[in-house]
Amino acid sequence: MNYNDFEKAMYIKSSLLAEGLNIDESIQNLSNFNQKKYHLYDHSPETPTFTMPEDIILHYDEFTQKPVIARNRFNSKSPWVLKSENDQLILQGPHTRLSEVDFPTPTNFGDLTVNEEPLDQVATKLGVDLCGVILSNYCFYFGSKTECRFCEILPTYLERRAYPQATKRTSHVVEACTKAIMNDSSFSHIVLTTGNVGTYDYTCELFEEIGEGLKGLRRTKNVKLTGTLMPPTNFAHIDKLKQAGFDNVYFDLEVFDRHLFKTIAPGKEEYGYDKLIDALTYAVDVFGKGHVFTNLIYGIQTLDSKFDTSKTDFKEENKKAMDATHYLLDLNIAPVFTIYHSSGKNAIGPMKLDGDYLYEFFKSYGEAVFESGLIPEERKAMIFSLGSTTNTMYNDAYVLAALKNKEKIIGGKR
Repeated sequence: MNYNDFEKAMYIKSSLLAEGLNIDESIQNLSNFNQKKYHLYDHSPETPTFTMPEDIILHYDEFTQKPVIARNRFNSKSPWVLKSENDQLILQGPHTRLSEVDFPTPTNFGDLTVNEEPLDQVATKLGVDLCGVILSNYCFYFGSKTECRFCEILPTYLERRAYPQATKRTSHVVEACTKAIMNDSSFSHIVLTTGNVGTYDYTCELFEEIGEGLKGLRRTKNVKLTGTLMPPTNFAHIDKLKQAGFDNVYFDLEVFDRHLFKTIAPGKEEYGYDKLIDALTYAVDVFGKGHVFTNLIYGIQTLDSKFDTSKTDFKEENKKAMDATHYLLDLNIAPVFTIYHSSGKNAIGPMKLDGDYLYEFFKSYGEAVFESGLIPEERKAMIFSLGSTTNTMYNDAYVLAALKNKEKIIGGKR
């Protein structure tokens, strides 16, 4: 099994996520792509004046039967250009010209509505198989001015409001997920995420209602359910999330260094760094190993107190991120990393990422997670699938490590 093509695609993806993509207007001649949607944040440093495709497929992997997909972050100064030549899609980059790239099959919910609003304003298709829902685009941290300093959830909602209410009714979420999955057989996972609503425990109660409401759907359709939220004050709600049918939970730490955690996530600091870790370890006992995740943000793990992104040392960033990876794996908590991007709506601001360091980090990260044995090999991904996560690389990294391991076995080296 040769993993070189996969590794090349992963390297290009790291460059695209770091550098962005200059999309030529010639792609408007094509119609087979999903238009750019704003799930939580605007990941692009610029907004084009024409319709922009959300994702691009770089490679199809035979092992997972899923594609390597990169989120398109529009940047007119990027060394990477996506264009159409004779109705063929071309990706041109440094010493690279790819003509076998493609767009994911367009999602079509037709005239389906929820609460008289288009269905895709409640539930969004992420990648090729993930149904994503934001329960609330509001977070009570913004009310107390203790929001996470990287967060753009409320400003993005206010600027690009799609759904009339910041917080959706749980019945509308259940209806949207049910209609989306009954209409599109490619969905294999549902992920719910949210800003904090009312109290931590109340937010959990809303997730519990949704989980209970989706049990009928999940008896007929084989879809996994994941919740991303702050942990409750009362840990009994963690048991209730499991009882409501959630397969996985994320309680996001975001920043590993305790001092930096206090500076970057003041609302979460009030909840408590240690209590967040305690909630994660408690959840491992409830959900089991490989089903409890925490997110950290690559790029901000070594910021100084002034948030000077021009001084980011990516060698040190990689070291700190790997320290966090090993620490969490030792606790049987699965760490995943999103990649820091800003559209200018948060307190940290823009950061110029380095694609080479980004790639090297995720390669080392994937090997560490695979070797830990925390993730069942039959899952073929950290969580969701390779084709789900287009704006980060933790699944790509894990799959690369798995492919290398399989080649060693096939080659008789183990």
